[in-house]
Amino acid sequence: MTEWLPSEWMDEVNPALLASPDAYITREGDAWVLRLPKDALDYENPFYRLPVEPGQVVGFSWHEPHGDVQLLIHADGTWTATTPVPSAATHFFEQGEGIIANELDDFVTGSDRLEEGEYHIQAYTWGDVSFRFELDVDGAGRFVSCAGAN
Repeated sequence: MTEWLPSEWMDEVNPALLASPDAYITREGDAWVLRLPKDALDYENPFYRLPVEPGQVVGFSWHEPHGDVQLLIHADGTWTATTPVPSAATHFFEQGEGIIANELDDFVTGSDRLEEGEYHIQAYTWGDVSFRFELDVDGAGRFVSCAGAN
């Protein structure tokens, strides 16, 4: 399932991702803002409050998880994936050491190498899309896909 996050909020640790860019739209008095849901842990954090106006282009990052890859690292520095590696994956994450890599090779040859052993590596894809904030005929806020800032 694809989930979304305003790109401005991307960090090493992200808040809750939502099912669509529209899910962040909130009305505060006369203002439109992007906010996390009220029950979200970081709801009160001012960093996660983004004012928007009709016509404004907002970048969103989308995330699609692909499940885990079982990675076996051998004593000689080679590795074997004991489960299929999703071809669409653009990122891999090993939670125990907190290592993020763009390729499975990076876990063996990168600066944050993993020791010999078996690891559960999360595989996922991140991508970026621009949306323009608009008001529909009923005055409700919504995002419409666009090519980017004018």
